[in-house]
Amino acid sequence: MRLERLLPWVLMPNIAIAGGGGGGIVLGLIIFLPILVWGFIKLWKFWFQMIFGGLSRAQPQQGGSHPVFQPMAQATKDCPYCAEPILAKARKCKHCGSDLS
Repeated sequence: MRLERLLPWVLMPNIAIAGGGGGGIVLGLIIFLPILVWGFIKLWKFWFQMIFGGLSRAQPQQGGSHPVFQPMAQATKDCPYCAEPILAKARKCKHCGSDLS
């Protein structure tokens, strides 16, 4: 099929059918409705993040009352049986199940 025959269907699906057959409406629902819904979802997600998500990303001010959270680094060691990293306090390997005591 030639591209010239498909172009009217893509650009104007309601007008593409001579005699009004109604196939353009179906084609419009199949192609353009999901694109329209996707666009609205993207738009609402953007605005929702702008309004509510911006508060969690705010940087603390100098001398602010909120301390910056930093996770504590836990000491690890390698399992002598499977060589996977585990916590230094571990008594049993979580990977191979061997006792380390």
